[in-house]
Amino acid sequence: MAVWQEFKYEFRLIRREEISQLVTGYCVYEKKKNREIKNPKQIKLKNGRPAIKGTCASCGKPIFRIGKLTK
Repeated sequence: MAVWQEFKYEFRLIRREEISQLVTGYCVYEKKKNREIKNPKQIKLKNGRPAIKGTCASCGKPIFRIGKLTK
């Protein structure tokens, strides 16, 4: 592989890891914004909109956020 192709491949891997770690949402139980979502899963609502479902990293309660997992 050329040097550029190797760099491009490594950059994509790093970017995917960063995106998966930066998923945040509003915790209703703690009433705080920007709480990290553990084990985020992409789901689809009844009206077809994408959403993210997971658990709060600090309290362990369920968190829900409307939007796509990868932006």
